[in-house]
Amino acid sequence: MAEYIKQDGTTEQVRPANGRDFTLEELQDYCCGYVQEVSLRDGRVMWCNEDGKVYGLELNERATAIAEDAGALIAGDYVVGDVLICKDKEVL
Repeated sequence: MAEYIKQDGTTEQVRPANGRDFTLEELQDYCCGYVQEVSLRDGRVMWCNEDGKVYGLELNERATAIAEDAGALIAGDYVVGDVLICKDKEVL
């Protein structure tokens, strides 16, 4: 089961369409565009919109806090837009 975190902070538990692995297309649908992988060092990855800052997507405070706690961001960086967090092995 994966966690879908919308930019407004609401969350939803989601599953891949095939029940096992998220496809690139599914990741892009959740993140509304091209995706970037952020390793969370605990076997999970955060997928976010690669161009979210360029497009002016809103700050995702919850996702930013998760990434900061995992040491996945450099000082002053932040996460924008909707994100999907899943286990590394849940992606094709």
